[in-house]
Amino acid sequence: MGDCICGLAVREGKMLFSRNIHSDLRCTLIECRQAGIRSFAAIPLRTGEGIIGVIGLASLTDRDFELQSAFLETLAHQISVAMANARLYEAAQRELSERKRAEESLRRSEKRFQNLLQNIPSVAVQGYGPDGTTQYWNQTSERLYGYRKEEAIGHNLLALIIPPEMREKVTREIQWMADTGKPIPPSELSLMRKDGSRVAVFSSHAVVKIPGRPPELFCFDIDLTEQKRMEREHEDLESQNRQLQKAESLSRMAGAIAHHFNNQLMVVMGNLEMALLDLTRDDIQFAKLSEAMKATHKAREVSSLMLTYLGQTTGKKAPTDICELCRQNLPLFRATLPETIHLETDLPIPGPTIHGITNQIWQVVTNLITNAGESCTGGGNILLRIKTVGAEEIPRSHRHPINWQPQSDRHACLEIADSGFGIDEKDIEKIFDPFFTSKFTGRGLGLAVVLGILRGHGGAIAVESEPGRGSIFRVFLPESAETSASAPPE
Repeated sequence: MGDCICGLAVREGKMLFSRNIHSDLRCTLIECRQAGIRSFAAIPLRTGEGIIGVIGLASLTDRDFELQSAFLETLAHQISVAMANARLYEAAQRELSERKRAEESLRRSEKRFQNLLQNIPSVAVQGYGPDGTTQYWNQTSERLYGYRKEEAIGHNLLALIIPPEMREKVTREIQWMADTGKPIPPSELSLMRKDGSRVAVFSSHAVVKIPGRPPELFCFDIDLTEQKRMEREHEDLESQNRQLQKAESLSRMAGAIAHHFNNQLMVVMGNLEMALLDLTRDDIQFAKLSEAMKATHKAREVSSLMLTYLGQTTGKKAPTDICELCRQNLPLFRATLPETIHLETDLPIPGPTIHGITNQIWQVVTNLITNAGESCTGGGNILLRIKTVGAEEIPRSHRHPINWQPQSDRHACLEIADSGFGIDEKDIEKIFDPFFTSKFTGRGLGLAVVLGILRGHGGAIAVESEPGRGSIFRVFLPESAETSASAPPE
């Protein structure tokens, strides 16, 4: 077949492909005649898609190509198979390339997602499987819960941060999310840190499902510590505002009552004195009027205490070593206490010096020791300690007056602690109100007077107490640079 010319014509498409093949064949025959071609044969290339091309044979002589038909058919079949396989290979390569591009895109997306979760500064993110095993732990989770990434991954999330009382409920929720593919509603939770302490968080969840993989569960926790602190501060400010309003109302009422009461007492006392002048001591009416006069004097003392509560103190202030003042009066303090109560003291020499009215400072100590003794029903211990503290050491909680602020860098601290029955939290803010008492009717001016005296001396008092565990009262008075020269109170 050395005088033969062989060619291969292939077109893409099915119907269009077939039409083009016939068109090409007609053009080829015309061209063959013009070129002196005497014989021509066309063998179709067939696949499952139909005719995909032809093999053309041309000769310058008369030739019967049917003699080689079996060979040509075999050749055409092999070429068709090869071309079909080539097409399949190209399709597979395209599919593989597209899959690789998709996988690379997925890897890039996952990397961006992980970088975002890893570096987000305000949200702790944990990823875990349907069995609760931790698979992801970002940097904020490390800071918030105290576990390093290496300590958390591979461990059960329940054992890490879920409190024991919540674990059964959380286990059910994890299984429900894994089964349904739906997240549980976000909520505020109290979770555990590595050191066992609790942290308040706002927790929300997401379920990620990727074909061929078990569902991934993600927990997003926002630390509420600062928010809770601000809420507490806001509540404290509201409480202080209520206390200030109440104190202002009580002050106005107490002042008005005290002054009007004094005016009326003066009238009663004046008339009683005039009546007594007209009687002899042997007269039966003289004894009755004398008792009435004693009662008016006691009433005047109560009125005076109300003014003291308002800080309207009278007397001359002088440098006073309060340690020395307490030492001089220890026998009196011990005499007022039952034998079942032990009074222990810690009074340094020299003690801190304050600028105050000696008798009133003595009254503060006496009232506090008396209250401590009454708290120790059946016996107990009382500690009287005096020391010097800086302004930054003075507590803010349960401090009275509510609006008091330190005006000096150093303060004398008079501390009286008892082992008594303590004070309920709800009563701590009321114990300095006039006539409030948890004991019995007719009492309730002792701490009110203490607070009034401290108001007049620029001081404050803080309370620390818990039912069943006793109480600690700490009095803070500005320390004076003057030398004490005080004498014992009358």
